[in-house]
Amino acid sequence: MGRTWKPEQIMSDFETSLIPAVSAEFPESAHKGCYFHFNQCMYRRIQLLGLATAYSQDESVRSCCRKLMALPLLPIQEVKTSFYNLCATADPAVKKQLRDLFLYFDDYWINNISIEMWNVHDYQHRTNNICE
Repeated sequence: MGRTWKPEQIMSDFETSLIPAVSAEFPESAHKGCYFHFNQCMYRRIQLLGLATAYSQDESVRSCCRKLMALPLLPIQEVKTSFYNLCATADPAVKKQLRDLFLYFDDYWINNISIEMWNVHDYQHRTNNICE
């Protein structure tokens, strides 16, 4: 047939082996992470850090976590500032409880995975499955 598939956009989850594979195979395609999977990663980290009970029972903790989960919805140029403002202005008790979550977010989502990958601000379809 002689056709080459050149998708303009690709949306996936955040598996570490998948990201470079997609970039290598489709270097001219915009590769975005799925917002549902971003939030799933965040909640799994909340559980891993032993914060699930605090998340479900403490409104201040839940609110702060939900603000972290909403960062992909902001204009890309506001994400870093908003994250650092959230860390700086969190209630001292919440800040202490969420210290490891903030460190994880800064290390992984701010400094390891490009913000362009997980930011879905201008995207009509923010997930790769409308059922999610």
